[in-house]
Amino acid sequence: MNGSQKLLIGVGLGLVAISMLYGFYYAVFDEHQTLEKIGLSMAGGFANAAAGNLAAAHESLQTYAGTRIEYLREVHGHSHMAALGTLLIILGLFLERAIATEGNRRLIAWVMVIGAVCLPLGAWLDVMIPAPVPKGMSIIGTFCLVLGMASMIFSLLFASPDKDD
Repeated sequence: MNGSQKLLIGVGLGLVAISMLYGFYYAVFDEHQTLEKIGLSMAGGFANAAAGNLAAAHESLQTYAGTRIEYLREVHGHSHMAALGTLLIILGLFLERAIATEGNRRLIAWVMVIGAVCLPLGAWLDVMIPAPVPKGMSIIGTFCLVLGMASMIFSLLFASPDKDD
């Protein structure tokens, strides 16, 4: 196993482990409270609207919208991190077969690692920092993942079938 494969598999295992630890923490300490807040704010918004208190209804529905976005970002960060970690592990197993030179393997491995870290981290940071930086991280992560996957697919499609294992 070469260095680029070790990088992909090692980072992939790390991402999966972090994702599972965060998922456990989130399920035990935060998810149920977040879901309760979503339900209560939506119910309060409708109850206030039915009572004719439109200002309170608007405020409750704004709370619902913000909490729902927060919930989606946290869940997506967790699930994307696990999925991308698994993808890195799988790609690490096939990287040597797909790309001939170690320099190219290392380049694609780093592009994939940057993408797999930036995308979920950007989603998580978007909850805490409502600014362009987390969105930019997610965009950079997505671009790196698309570029890395396209390189892998292209290399696998045109790999020589008589290549040694």
